[in-house]
Amino acid sequence: MHFRLDSCVSILLGTKPRFDIDTIEKPVHPLNCGPFGTLALRYKSKLSHLTGLPELSTETIEVYWELQHLSKVKDEVCYQRTETTDIDSYSDTLEYLERQIVALMQSEHLALPKQETSILHLFSNAAILHIYIFMRDLPRGLPFRYLIADRIRLELEELDIQALLTPYPEMLLWILIMGGIGAIGAPTKTWFANIFADSCRTLGLRGGDEIALTLKEFFWSEQYRSPVTAPFWNDVAKAQGVGGYEVRRLTDHVAAQTFNAPSDLSG
Repeated sequence: MHFRLDSCVSILLGTKPRFDIDTIEKPVHPLNCGPFGTLALRYKSKLSHLTGLPELSTETIEVYWELQHLSKVKDEVCYQRTETTDIDSYSDTLEYLERQIVALMQSEHLALPKQETSILHLFSNAAILHIYIFMRDLPRGLPFRYLIADRIRLELEELDIQALLTPYPEMLLWILIMGGIGAIGAPTKTWFANIFADSCRTLGLRGGDEIALTLKEFFWSEQYRSPVTAPFWNDVAKAQGVGGYEVRRLTDHVAAQTFNAPSDLSG
């Protein structure tokens, strides 16, 4: 628990964690992630070449690959009635991945994010949002997610978003989804929805199913289309001029706190 609190304080204050990641033994991942897939290898190559930071790019893809697979554990529990999850292994791996992401976020190479390197910093913030919204049982009303979402927005406002979309279409769409869902309940939500809709228009995507299929190989969870995320998708649908996006309800055996659902989902 003290490591988790240390990470949270570090993220909030933008300070180095008290306990270095080298002091923690890396746990055994509960799933066999296997070698990188084709898309992951492509991103590893593109990030290394375009950012000029090959080591940091490799670390980013390693974290992404393990987090993507770990996220599937939660999806199986939520939608496929799987109840054999090794909770201790899941929690230990998640905690370690979070600290890896904090280390990426606070890398000296990203202290002053530039157009070329900003994608690594944006990804680390989006990954933290994914963990705290979809993988930890934290109340959704906490200002933590607003803070991280706003950091993503402020950084994107200083960048050429279209120039990021060309080499990193799936990653940027995923970052925008995390920012938009993180901003539910705040005015920033509409900003993310509009930028996301514009990006989808550029890529020729229209509708929730097309978006899900496009992101499935990169990083997609049906939790992204749960009822509590409807306010973001409603704004996206409005920006795209479509009737609305379908959301998936939980299976009956999953407790409501699995999604930390707030009392008011209209924000």
